[in-house]
Amino acid sequence: MQLIMPGKRKFRDAWINEDFQSWLKPVEGNPERASCRICHKELNAELTCIKRHNTSKTHLQNERAIDLGQLELEGNQIDSSTPIGVSTATILLACFIAENNLPFTTADKLVDLMKRMFPDSAIAQGLFMKRTKCTDVIRTMGKTVTNSLIKKLRTNKFSVIMDESTDVSTTKSCAVIVRFYDSHEQKITTAMLDLINVYDSNNAQGSTGENLYALLINTLTILYIPLLYLGAELHSLFQTESLKNRDMVQDVKYRCRQFCISVCVAVRKRFDLDNPLWEMVSFLSVSKALDYRSRIAMPSLQDLIKLVPRINAEDSQKLDDEWRSLDFVSVPDEIRHEKNIEEFYKGLGNLKDDEGHVMFSALSNFALHILSLPTSNADAERVFSKLNFIKTKLRNSLQLPSIIALIAVSEEVQRYGGCVQ
Repeated sequence: MQLIMPGKRKFRDAWINEDFQSWLKPVEGNPERASCRICHKELNAELTCIKRHNTSKTHLQNERAIDLGQLELEGNQIDSSTPIGVSTATILLACFIAENNLPFTTADKLVDLMKRMFPDSAIAQGLFMKRTKCTDVIRTMGKTVTNSLIKKLRTNKFSVIMDESTDVSTTKSCAVIVRFYDSHEQKITTAMLDLINVYDSNNAQGSTGENLYALLINTLTILYIPLLYLGAELHSLFQTESLKNRDMVQDVKYRCRQFCISVCVAVRKRFDLDNPLWEMVSFLSVSKALDYRSRIAMPSLQDLIKLVPRINAEDSQKLDDEWRSLDFVSVPDEIRHEKNIEEFYKGLGNLKDDEGHVMFSALSNFALHILSLPTSNADAERVFSKLNFIKTKLRNSLQLPSIIALIAVSEEVQRYGGCVQ
């Protein structure tokens, strides 16, 4: 009996149209061999060998190195002068997915589509990102954004807004929102600091006032954010009791009347409407700050400074002198006619005298910090709206770290006008 040995397999062009099109190519003159454009390595033209190489540790490391611009893909010479490289394209694509609340699985087909759309682009051909890598990239960017925010909170006065909600997977989360004046960006910033699982494995107390307060303090402590600006008033806010339920009545008019009374009583309880702070702060408006007739009623800021001692960390006399000197300084028309109060005080803070000295730095800083005080929980509600867009019925298995990263990256991208900018 004659034993017939099977012949060696030859390279098939169909393999290039499968999952290996980004790196696999035939070896000229030898149909029994295949070549990897990433690892610059030849292998047997067998599907088993090709699949094994596609999942090998060396190949995956080289693939990641190409994404980071540390290696060059054979046959695609990337010009070093190109303003957007592979790594930048990867980041922009991840930002686009986060900004538009798209699933991570979008990256699986979108990258391959871009390769087909732009076959002459070295950057598009060098782009490799599936759902796993997209998740890692967004989480890394999310941590970077959050760390940048934490550094600013360590050196800036800030206010805290907290609210809780339940998402589509019945997970109760508490959003920690911070609002502060960013002196570096010269604007009032509102950002999400953290999204906490109220009922995690280490916490079974639920959404009581004491527990939410403990979660906040624990978050700030872990992030090494000083608690200097948290006082008795904020503690009391977390201990506020819910409004008591009223008996159902048959008369609709009576119920409407009782509802209005309940609202008025609740507002009266929650807000000290007789607090002189509200009237004094109104004098910081553009119309009153530059009107000498309005300033007669408040010639000095000393009474307002006493009500917010933590905001005024500078020399109170200097602040008061700058307030008084507004009557004697010719404010430029572009600042005087500015209707946006934030832009008004930013312009006032940059105003210099004939010798080049800034004239209203203390007043500008004080007013912008006053404006950064939160007046409602609308910012927390916006976070929950984003959460509902991100964690849908089809994406109910998303983990909290991914959600936090998606929201953080989305906020940062939108803060600069979108990923296109």
